[in-house]
Amino acid sequence: MSILNVNQIQPVGSGQTITVSATDITASSSTISANSFSGNVTGNINATGISTFNVITGVSTIGVTTIHVTGINDLTYPTAGPLGRRNLIINGRFDFWQRGTSFTGGEYTADRWFQALSGGTSTVSRQSFTLGQTEVPGNPVYYLQQSCSVGNGNCGIDQKIEDVRTGAGGPVTVSFWAKGTNPPGYGYWAMQLWQRFGTGGSPSATVENNKELTVTSEWKKYTFTYELESVSGKTLGDDNNHNVDLIIRQHADDDDTGAWELNLANVQVEFGRNATEFEHRSYGEELALCQRYYYKTIGDDEYETIAWAGHFNTTYQYIVVTFPTSMRTEPAVDLGGDLRIVYYDDGSTQNNSTDIWSIGNVQLGNNGGYFRLDTDGSWANKTAGTFIRVDKDNDANAFFDFDSEL
Repeated sequence: MSILNVNQIQPVGSGQTITVSATDITASSSTISANSFSGNVTGNINATGISTFNVITGVSTIGVTTIHVTGINDLTYPTAGPLGRRNLIINGRFDFWQRGTSFTGGEYTADRWFQALSGGTSTVSRQSFTLGQTEVPGNPVYYLQQSCSVGNGNCGIDQKIEDVRTGAGGPVTVSFWAKGTNPPGYGYWAMQLWQRFGTGGSPSATVENNKELTVTSEWKKYTFTYELESVSGKTLGDDNNHNVDLIIRQHADDDDTGAWELNLANVQVEFGRNATEFEHRSYGEELALCQRYYYKTIGDDEYETIAWAGHFNTTYQYIVVTFPTSMRTEPAVDLGGDLRIVYYDDGSTQNNSTDIWSIGNVQLGNNGGYFRLDTDGSWANKTAGTFIRVDKDNDANAFFDFDSEL
């Protein structure tokens, strides 16, 4: 066996490449340095100290053509956590807007994203990328725009990641693409990843992990790494709503009322110190993740049937629902727009219809349940066991919704 034992191999003069034809290269105490290694590299490359190299090429015939210190084929690899299902943010690509596409209140906007006003005046809306644009990679379809006409401290956007234990005691990296105009007071947003221990009982105080974000008028990728505090010795609240909260907002102490605008795309939160490429999940999987927290019956028809129900007795009618995915906890149910009941006096002949005014006797669990439908008047011919149809009443936007947000 041929072995070359040296402290250092380094090109001199104008040379840029060292070619060594030997079975093994052993660095006994120091460093092997070169701009590039050419040819085949076999066996193990072991380092007990520091290995410094820019690129190794020609090492594979199965698609991996270049290995860098931080990635493969110019893509960064994660330093912690799984290789797949890395993104802890749901709807980071802003594909899902079950509640609508424009919002002016302190309310949920795009699925999982909440707008806080805190005395400000702001609109969150869905914006579309031009087909084929190259400013933001990955061909996203939509981005979120928060346009604040009257600023105030804490006005901004956030998403709560379920379970405060997520990432606790280690590094967590946030990355996203953004552009806009900065709040004119402090000139930056508070860029925060807070560990919230929930409500109810005597939970531990929120751990505040804070940085600053300044954007430009052009799309740019931003990366922040946070060292999250361990949850050892902490106490969770009784309401099962503890979380890690990603917040981008006007600084709490910035009371300047000047206008600003923030545009966000491809938001990712992951374990470790590296910001990897944005993770694309399938449309169906991402929708199911959204519906764990919020589910809305939607459709485009003005008289669409959205559910079937039945007469429980001569007084009440009940609807049975099954959710498309298991929800985080027992949801709150609500209705909106104009809905009506179409009922059948003999089980087959349509008799009449009446408007639905409210909901009562809600009995829901994580996977579904039932509730009572209250209407605007008394009916004739109510027969226990006969079925009724729940329709939109000349209102394409009418709905039932089920909310299990944090």
